[in-house]
Amino acid sequence: MAQIDIEHAKKEFDKYLRDFDLGNPKILLKKVHTYGVVKAADYICTREELKPEDRDLALLIALLHDIGRFEQLKAYNIMMITALIMPDSGLSSFLKRERSKTLFPAETMMK
Repeated sequence: MAQIDIEHAKKEFDKYLRDFDLGNPKILLKKVHTYGVVKAADYICTREELKPEDRDLALLIALLHDIGRFEQLKAYNIMMITALIMPDSGLSSFLKRERSKTLFPAETMMK
C-alpha cells in the first residue's frame, strides 16, 4: 500500500480552499468542521491503536469527507445572488409573474 503523507494532504487541502471565500461564515464553518473531523478521527485512531498506515488513511478520509460541500456552498451563493437580481432585472419578464416568483423566491432563499 502506498504511504499517505497526511501533512502534505492538509497543505493541498488548504491550497484548494484558497478558491473559496473564507469570509463567508458557512464556508469557514465547513473548514472548521473538516479539521474537527480530522481531530476526532485522530483521537479514535489513537484510542484504537491503529497501525500508522490505517491511521493515515482514516485521517485522509476525514479530511476529504465533505470536499464537495465547498463547491455546493459556492454554487448556493451564486444561486442566492441570481435570486436577488433576477426579479428586478427584467430578465425574467418573459415568465408569467407567478412562475417568476416560484423560480426566484429571493425572500425564502435568504433565510
